Parts: sequence; C-alpha cells; structure tokens
Amino acid sequence: MSRMKLITLTLALLATLLVFTACGNPIMKEEGKVAWRCTNFTCPAQAVTGITHFCSRSALDVESIGSSVAEALRSSGLASSALDLFSLTTDQLANLNLGTPEEPRRYGEKNARKALDALQNARGLPLERWLIAFGIPLVGEVVAKALADTHPDLKHVADSPYLRDIVRLDELMEKAAKTNPNTRGNKKAVKEGALSAEAVQERHQELMEEIDRLTAPYLATGYLRKNTAKFSYGSEIGVAAAKSLRNFFSSAAGNHTMDVLNGLGINPQSQSYRANFLEIPAGSLSGKTFVITGTLSHPRDYFEQLIASHGGKATGAISKSTSFLLAGNGGGSKRDKALKLGVPVISEEDFYKMIGN
Repeated sequence: MSRMKLITLTLALLATLLVFTACGNPIMKEEGKVAWRCTNFTCPAQAVTGITHFCSRSALDVESIGSSVAEALRSSGLASSALDLFSLTTDQLANLNLGTPEEPRRYGEKNARKALDALQNARGLPLERWLIAFGIPLVGEVVAKALADTHPDLKHVADSPYLRDIVRLDELMEKAAKTNPNTRGNKKAVKEGALSAEAVQERHQELMEEIDRLTAPYLATGYLRKNTAKFSYGSEIGVAAAKSLRNFFSSAAGNHTMDVLNGLGINPQSQSYRANFLEIPAGSLSGKTFVITGTLSHPRDYFEQLIASHGGKATGAISKSTSFLLAGNGGGSKRDKALKLGVPVISEEDFYKMIGN
C-alpha cells in the first residue's frame, strides 16, 4: 500500500471516530453546519457561551447577565456552567469585577438583585423555555413547543417513550427496507441460494408487524401519519431531534443536569400539555395482534374495528408474533399455518368473550 493511500485511510478512520473535548464528552456536527460543538451542556470550556445562551431572552430571560458578565463569572470561578448561577449570592454577584485588576468595576447590588430575581422567576418558566435554554442540538423553539405539547414536565422528556419510539421506528424501517424480498440484492441472494426465500419473507413480515404494533397508537392520535409505506410526524419532533434529545439525556452531562435540577427542586412544567395525545388506547385486547380468516357473521372490517376499539391490531398475515387467529368457516391455509406456528385459533364466540360481549 502506498504512503498516500495509507494517509487517506487513516484520515478516513479518524473522521469516523468520536472526538472528545477537554470535559471528556463527544463533540458533534449538526447536519448542514460546518462547526463542531461539545454535547455537554455543563462543559467548562464553553461556559461563557452556555451561560449567555441560558440567560438569553428566548431561553430564561435573565437580561442582566450577558456575555461580559458570563466571562467575569467564569474567570472568577463563580460559575463554570449555567446551573451554577442558582448557587450565587447577592454579595458574590454585587462584588463581581467586570473591569480589570487595575481598574475594577463592580457589578453592583442593584444588578445583582435584578439577576437573582430573574433566576428565581426562571424556576417557574414553562418547559419549552428550559428546553431551549439547554442548547440541545436541533432543539429550537418549534421542537421545544412540540415537546411541551406532548410531555407534562422535564422528567417525562428525559425518559420519553415517544422519543424512544421515534428512534426505534427509524431503525425498524431501515431494517425492513434491507429485508424486503423485492429488493434486487435479496432477489439475487435467493436466486443464488445464499438466502432462503421463506426466511427473507418471514423476517420482513416480522419487522413489518413490529412496525405496525409500534405505530398503531401514534397513528390513532395523529402523531404519526402514513402515506403508502412512509411515515410522517404529526408533531414537529423528527428522527434527528429525537436522537439528539435521547443522546443528551442519556449522557453523563444530561444525567448531571437532571441531578442538579432535582437538587434545586426544579422540574419545569408544560403549560400546553395535552394528555390524550400520546396515551395508548387501553383495552382488553391491548398489545394483541389478530389475523382474521374464513366466513364470519359480519364483514371483516367490522371485526377489525372492534379489535382496534379494544386496543388490539388486525394484520393480514400469520407469523410467530400473531396473538390469535380469529377463524370462521373455511380459511384452511391460514388455519393450518397458525397450528404449525402454535398460534391460538379462536372462534367468533371466543372473541366476543374476550371483549366482554
């Protein structure tokens, strides 16, 4: 291998590795941006930027603390991150030197009281303002408002099933696309004997059914919309923002932030939370998947609606993950496959007993 190729490969490898800052946390580059940034909200190396943003008008609106005051707080050792502001006393702030050792300039009691009053007021500001204040990549005013609409408080955002499911759905869709039996690669692999057509079909079907189970409650509430084989998000929280939020709250910096806020007794509340939007419909069939076959006393869509209204899901194909086969007269092939896979076969009478009719 030539020296030039070796250098090129080395640079490519380095480009794929996480780069860490002085605080030990990884840095990231937002899509479409040139600059790299630390993912640690409490990073001492970006204390001035972090404190300034934290106190900005769109965040917690502590107008008496700007970049020059933030620099003085950092250089004096009074604040290495924005959350340190809540530990400051009036005397510490009042005596803060905004000048030089030769020509000192005190912050003053009036400004100190004004700043501390604003910080006290910030404790009660709504959830979206705090989410903006953290400076999480891809979380601006629009995403912060969508998070406040779908979560009652900060602790629920930090451990959000909705964000988890958005990321999981993206992973499942990617896997399902790769296992699609109709792709050129899979067709070729089956033709050459490298893959079994049945195994490819079964794995793809399992993934599609998992996608159906995951998306059903969100489709019902409008937080997902399906257009042919693609999903769009009813809220403004997309995959990239969901990943960014989960990365932040699962990181050491995110855990530290939540610990500090918990110690301060701060758990920002949403003022726009709509509880019913993300509630999974409860019912006797919740989490159950049905396949319907044969001739029943009502059309198939009648039973599909009954299943959905009781929290279940009706699909078209039998697999290992199917909960029940609802069978009327006939339906031989699906009945045979259900028995082969160990899927319980129930009658219309059994079904009505399950839903309490």
